[in-house]
Amino acid sequence: MPLRFSVYESGGAQDYIYFLITSIVSMLYVMDDGSSAEIVLTCDEGTVGISVFMSGESTPSRAMAQCAGKG
Repeated sequence: MPLRFSVYESGGAQDYIYFLITSIVSMLYVMDDGSSAEIVLTCDEGTVGISVFMSGESTPSRAMAQCAGKG
């Protein structure tokens, strides 16, 4: 995952679950006016995109790589 890689966007379909090895991913809650607030930071041995696993089709959050690495 390169720096600032968009793992998924708010309201978009999530196709994959990412298991982080060396990267750090920030999840941002996107508000109605387009601004965002960081809600969680996930790093090595973490998982991103779990709502796909839980049968969710979309999410109000956005996930972006804050530190380049493998996932």
